[in-house]
Amino acid sequence: MSASRLRYLLGLAIVLAAVRFLVVPWWEQQADGVERLQVLTKRLDRAEGVIENRSAIATAVGEVEAATVTIRRRFPNAVDLQSYRLDVQQKVSASVSQSGLAIRLFEWAVDGEVKEARLQFVRARFQVEGPFRQLVATQANLETGFPNMAIRELNLVAPALIAGPDDSPAVMTVVADFYFRPMATEVLP
Repeated sequence: MSASRLRYLLGLAIVLAAVRFLVVPWWEQQADGVERLQVLTKRLDRAEGVIENRSAIATAVGEVEAATVTIRRRFPNAVDLQSYRLDVQQKVSASVSQSGLAIRLFEWAVDGEVKEARLQFVRARFQVEGPFRQLVATQANLETGFPNMAIRELNLVAPALIAGPDDSPAVMTVVADFYFRPMATEVLP
């Protein structure tokens, strides 16, 4: 019985070794193959979806590109920082004087960059004084005249209580960022 038991154990050891070294690697290889096949099938499905919807995708890409060009147009190109500052200051002064107001103070505070958008900005702080009604109109004119301007702070101070739109004297202080595209970036139409 000991010889038959030894043969039985030896046969069992050979079967277990065959399972371990032949069947298990083959099984793992099959599982990896199934996983790769599933990944390739998903890629193929996505590729078929792209091919089937290529006209809709092309239309959407065209709309995004057109919107990007339109949005980028609102940011002027600037040759250099100093000429851009001078241009902005002259335009702000012209807009304010056109409203019959006077600028008491105009100073440049900060220069900065928005790397993600490939834009730069200059921050200006200026004070305008005059009748309350004209100050409000001037603020609206500045916002429409400078689509690349972002007002960071706006204070309106009047020596007397203002009950409504009237001609009481007041001082408006504006802190605004003026964004522009440096000429080093591409020029869009």
